[in-house]
Amino acid sequence: REAASPGPDEEHEQSQVDEVTALSQIFPSEFELLSDWAPADEDCYDPDDYSTESRRYVHPIRYSITLQPQDDALGPVDGSLWPAGTIRLVVEYPPDYPDASPRISLGHGMNYHEFSMRASDALTRAVGEAVAGEAGSPCVM
Repeated sequence: REAASPGPDEEHEQSQVDEVTALSQIFPSEFELLSDWAPADEDCYDPDDYSTESRRYVHPIRYSITLQPQDDALGPVDGSLWPAGTIRLVVEYPPDYPDASPRISLGHGMNYHEFSMRASDALTRAVGEAVAGEAGSPCVM
């Protein structure tokens, strides 16, 4: 049986929750929390409130943001890397995020002809390089 990994310290946890709260507001229909959590107060629970006043998170915090092909929220993206269909950017925070880069993966339902493994790997690398350049500050926003 594996030992549970240590969670973030209070400062890192607050940074992570602040970013999740902001992203849930920026991308209300695209954001999906994947990690476990519990209401902080059963009597005053607000399903749209991702703050620590509303939720107690089980770490690591993990979520996805669904991106459509026409989204330009990430800035200019090389058209050869961007797929024709919808992708999910899946993000998981290590305990020391934002000092360390989050783990990023892509999810999609396209077949190989729509989005090849080579294209998926190239896009994942490009996103990873962009995220690595932001180490030390919240970078998913």
